[in-house]
Amino acid sequence: MSEELVPAPALLEGVTAVEYGQSAAIGFAGRLLADLGATVTKLEPPEGDRTRFEGYTAPGADASAAFAYANAGKRSVVVDEATAEGRDELARLLASAEIVIDGHAASHWRELGLDFDALPGSGSCRLAVSLTPFGRFGERAEWAATHLTAHHTGGESYAFPGGLSWLRYPDREPVRVPGRVAEFDAGTAAGLTMLGWLAGDREPAVVELTWQEAAMALSRQDIVKWPNDGFIDNRATRQIPVLGLVECRDGWVEIYPSEQHMWERLVLAVGDPEWAHTLGETADDRIKHTGELNDLFAVWLKERSKAEVYEALRKHGVPGGPVRTMQDIYESDQMRFRDFFHGVAYPDGEPRDVPGHPYIVREAHGGADDRAWRPGPGGAAAPRLGADTEATLAALDGDRAPALRSGAPEPKLAEPPARPIDWLAGKRVVDLTWYQAGPYGNMILATLGAEVVKVESLGRTDPFRKARRLKTVMLDELKHGDWVDTGYRFNEVNMGKQSVQVDLAHERGREIVRELVAGADVIIESFRPGAVARLGLGFDRLIEVNPRIVMLSLSANGETGPDGHMPGYAAVFGATSGMSGLSGYDVSTPSEYRGPLDQRVGTSVALAAIVGLMARDHSDSAVLIDFAASEVGTTLVGDQLMEWQLRGTVDEPMGNHHPVLAPHNSYECEDSDRPGWVVLAVEHDEQWRRLAGHLGDWRLDPSWDRQARKAQEPAIDAAIADWARGRNRDELVAELQSLGVPASPSMNVRDLYEDAHVRQRGMWTRVDHARLGDIEVLSMPWLVNGARPVMQPAPALGQHNDYVYREILGLSAEEQAALAEAGVAY
Repeated sequence: MSEELVPAPALLEGVTAVEYGQSAAIGFAGRLLADLGATVTKLEPPEGDRTRFEGYTAPGADASAAFAYANAGKRSVVVDEATAEGRDELARLLASAEIVIDGHAASHWRELGLDFDALPGSGSCRLAVSLTPFGRFGERAEWAATHLTAHHTGGESYAFPGGLSWLRYPDREPVRVPGRVAEFDAGTAAGLTMLGWLAGDREPAVVELTWQEAAMALSRQDIVKWPNDGFIDNRATRQIPVLGLVECRDGWVEIYPSEQHMWERLVLAVGDPEWAHTLGETADDRIKHTGELNDLFAVWLKERSKAEVYEALRKHGVPGGPVRTMQDIYESDQMRFRDFFHGVAYPDGEPRDVPGHPYIVREAHGGADDRAWRPGPGGAAAPRLGADTEATLAALDGDRAPALRSGAPEPKLAEPPARPIDWLAGKRVVDLTWYQAGPYGNMILATLGAEVVKVESLGRTDPFRKARRLKTVMLDELKHGDWVDTGYRFNEVNMGKQSVQVDLAHERGREIVRELVAGADVIIESFRPGAVARLGLGFDRLIEVNPRIVMLSLSANGETGPDGHMPGYAAVFGATSGMSGLSGYDVSTPSEYRGPLDQRVGTSVALAAIVGLMARDHSDSAVLIDFAASEVGTTLVGDQLMEWQLRGTVDEPMGNHHPVLAPHNSYECEDSDRPGWVVLAVEHDEQWRRLAGHLGDWRLDPSWDRQARKAQEPAIDAAIADWARGRNRDELVAELQSLGVPASPSMNVRDLYEDAHVRQRGMWTRVDHARLGDIEVLSMPWLVNGARPVMQPAPALGQHNDYVYREILGLSAEEQAALAEAGVAY
């Protein structure tokens, strides 16, 4: 049994986009638009986009599983830019669409004699989006790059995988995320940006994003540990003391009882043993007896299957879940109940199930007219190569090539300016979220121009307000309340908001929230399902005060289905989404995900909120976005789910190695005063000939083709490891890049703080915090018309009480003081 969802409306009907670039990032960005009804045309060379055959391709098909997943619902047009006629067609095609999504370096445009910056305003084009590994300017702008090398420059890989993987393999190298996750991350960031622009006034604009900066944004709370605490996260620091990722009889589960009440429910779930009380009564006890507790839990776990363990957790509402395989995902009763999957037609004619978007949109028209839908490919297929060439070019007959001036100068390396973005200006958002995912999604909306009012109180303060890595909260600080604004991790995901103190334990406090909602466009909450209804803040109550409100409810698994009541954290989402089981060194040990997955959820929350605003205007109704955090990770491995359906299996975790390419790994070297890692990937024979010739090692034959290289991978890895050992990391990367071989450092948080390329591109900026003064923070991963968005500091607790109570709600100073005296404005 499942929910009955109707087909998603074409919210972007009439919007046209052209993809010009060969990467999974470009493909995923374009598919997000196609899923919402835009007409997206993929420009391909005569031999086809290189991603068409990356990964498993069924016999006789002209599309791999990954290509079919990332390109469903598009059109394909072949353009041969090696000819003058092809270049003329290219210019006309680019100017024919409202949006251009490009994946080329600036040098490519100079070679074509075209100016990318001149696209908006030429013909029909209004928005030009550049999505490349390292950007159109900066020291690395022209670097050769792959998914592997770019992701290792974003901060996540250096500390991945931690937890159990570190305990079992403490001396192993840092590794990448699986499949094409890092490129899909970048594509999601681009899709969000395009939707933000579409929600605004659509003034001509050039937007630039990079894979590296998209990855940095996801690791922002870890990266800022260096400038704030001098702390470098690494694999050894990513541990959960008791339980976490643990093995049971037939697989693995993630158990994450992070709070005392969760621990107490866990004790009941395992039968209320005496040893759990003796050794784990308090958090301090559990830290002291970590080893003993884990050993005792292991006995209970080994006697039970994944399903049995999960059923015990589910019965008692303990945060946790199974490490799901692709088959588990496909058969998930929770995902099936929520109609998560959309059929995508593969070239063999058979539909395959792939994830839709990680949320259900519920329109409230009143009674029987209410309807619910989920965006996604909706049964569409990826286009066959060139299927739409003739018709598309015929439609351009008579159109002249736009006057895109040639010979554009090379971009300068000066740090870009900062300017505010006003795409969501005039929209008000009420923020009832905490920790990471919800606050980050709200911060994105604030950066795009919305006014975000964060509701909190001393009685229920966001735990991250006091979260520091090395500095403890002293008792006298606690008594005076000063500790609430010392958490730099809070500051990193709450910039640009207004903070108002409202204690929801008081009925008057709940009335105040309803009054805020009456004048708002969006409310985003992250309570467990059912909690806001018990507070009188459920969707049915809020639409009484605002019949056009967009409410986004963020929970672990969504509000419906057998798992709808379950709490969760990033580590749990990694397990249940399928990501953990695909990650790591080998099949023996899955990997545990942490903070960056929360930011992945937050990015999709912001995207879903914008979709909600569009759905409200399209349907003229209030809208509830039922968002499932665990589904986000599954959307990022949807290509793997399709591959499993095509061949009955997927590649096991293999560290930094690749199923086909070799060499494709990281190698230990020296990084100034500490050990470091250089990462490289050879994609084709010419790169291999240059690399093997440069190394001059007797074990390496420059004539080896791809199959031979894969067969000789152990010998190749050994030769490169010997060459790299003891040498300076940055010098190695420079040598490899000079050969045209994709290579990068595996960058830690200190690297990203000090890096010249990151600084040149303006990813670090300063804000003036009300309590902490001048602090350095990360910006957002997009440039709009050459400028970073202006970043405003995160608010101190209650910093905007006067503004919210007096200007927004219209209370007098006396009424506000009375609320404070009564403990409502607390």
